[in-house]
Amino acid sequence: MQTKYEYYWLYGAFDVLIGESFYCEYNRMNKINCQHFIDQLSLDYPDTINIILMDNSKTHFIDKFPDNIKFINNEPYSPELNPAESVWREFKDKMGWKIFEEIDKLKEHISKTINELTNEKIISLIQYPYIIEACHALNI
Repeated sequence: MQTKYEYYWLYGAFDVLIGESFYCEYNRMNKINCQHFIDQLSLDYPDTINIILMDNSKTHFIDKFPDNIKFINNEPYSPELNPAESVWREFKDKMGWKIFEEIDKLKEHISKTINELTNEKIISLIQYPYIIEACHALNI
């Protein structure tokens, strides 16, 4: 029997002050899709300066930097410093040990999880004290 694998990637950004979230779905995690995600985030939030905390994954580097998006890079191998990892953990916890026979079933499950994550829940997952202090210091 030949096992066939399909992949699905969800990129996301989260507002640490109000819990708003922004997601894009892709079939690969790569530099091109990361660029598209950043460009789309920039277009959807044109009137704000958006600060993105990113790890140093080679798939997270981009070539074009929109004016309204600034980046802070985490130290390598330190996901515990990135609040977004708490949101991804929530997604993984809701998946448990489920097996999805079709990629569309996985996408449906992820969509349901996104819809269940209220702004208040996201805030409870990502409002790390040092991030809030930094936002206040920047007058955000």
